[in-house]
Amino acid sequence: MMHINFVPNNISIASQIAHILNMYSNLRRVHTYFSIAASNDIYFCEVDINTKRVIGCIALEHILKQYSKITHLCVVPEYRNYGVGKKLMYTALRNAVGTGVQLTVRTDNLNSLNLMNKFNFKIVKKELCIDHYVATLWRDLNARNDELCYDRSSF
Repeated sequence: MMHINFVPNNISIASQIAHILNMYSNLRRVHTYFSIAASNDIYFCEVDINTKRVIGCIALEHILKQYSKITHLCVVPEYRNYGVGKKLMYTALRNAVGTGVQLTVRTDNLNSLNLMNKFNFKIVKKELCIDHYVATLWRDLNARNDELCYDRSSF
């Protein structure tokens, strides 16, 4: 596997990201090449070097340099449980700015909630969103008392 930062003018990568999000995330919004390329999010991808196929992606948004928000984390099902999501999460945290990182997860997405727990994200809010519940999670980037804390410059 190979890690790449998404370059907005790369039509192939943007199209693959849109396809992954549309196929494997329970999102109400349909993504296109243009919606990915025009986004303010920073996308990081894992690519299978044999097939040149995007197998996972994570999107990070910097909110006024005060904190960061993970807007997407998606791994193609046949590549799950091989550390792809974990590697993408480390990459996002390494590139986060401000005091912490926020994200939302459907409360019925137990795999994502378990991964976020491993990274010491804490649920700060739960709310009903149309037909399902969504949890807002937060991870303090300045905390130094947990096993996953790190010096962001050391990665």
